[in-house]
Amino acid sequence: RSELVRGGIRGRKAKVVAANVDQAVVVVALGRPDPGEGLLDRFLVLAELSGLHPLVVLNKKDLPGARALAVGLETHLAAAGYPLLRTCALSGEGVEALARALEGHTSVIMGPSGVGKSSLLNAAAPGLALRTGEVSRKRVGGRHTTVGARLVGLPSGGWVVDTPGFSEVLTWQAGPQELTRAFPEFRERAEGCRFRGCSHLHE
Repeated sequence: RSELVRGGIRGRKAKVVAANVDQAVVVVALGRPDPGEGLLDRFLVLAELSGLHPLVVLNKKDLPGARALAVGLETHLAAAGYPLLRTCALSGEGVEALARALEGHTSVIMGPSGVGKSSLLNAAAPGLALRTGEVSRKRVGGRHTTVGARLVGLPSGGWVVDTPGFSEVLTWQAGPQELTRAFPEFRERAEGCRFRGCSHLHE
C-alpha cells in the first residue's frame, strides 16, 4: 500500500526502508545533536513523497536552550499544519501523547542518529527493550545503535518500524513537478495558480 523510499548515497540504487505503513514519525532533537538547517524539511518531504502522514516529534525538551529552539521550529511548521509533540524520553514528558498517536497505526519512526528514537519507543511501550546508546561527546552527534529497520508490535495494538539514523536524507527520482506535492502549504494553493508547470523559480 505504501513504501518509504530513500535515495541511494553516492549514486547507489534506492532503498525501501519500510512498506505498508501509514504514518511517519519524524524525530529531531532540541540539541545534542542539533537539528541542522533544512534537515527536518527533508525528512518531511521524504514522508510526503512516500504518501505517509507525518507526525513531528521534538525530543530532548529538557536540554538548555530547547524551549527557544522548539518555538522556532513550531513557527516554521505552522503553515504546513503538521501535528507536533514535544517530548523527553528521560523524564517521560510527552511520552503518553506519543503512545496515543502510535495506537492503531502502522508507523515508521525516523530521524538522525542520536535523537532518541529507540529511547522514545522504550518509554512509550515498556518491555520493548530496544538497544540505545549515548550521544558522542566528541562529535556531539549520534552513534548508530539501531543497525537495521525492525518491525515491533506495541501493547496498544499498533506496529512501528524502528529505523537506523539517517546520515543523509535523499529523495528518489523526485523532480520539480513531484516536489510540488510534498509541501502542504503549496498544495492548497496549487489549483488557483495561473501558471502551468509552475516551478516557482521565475514565474
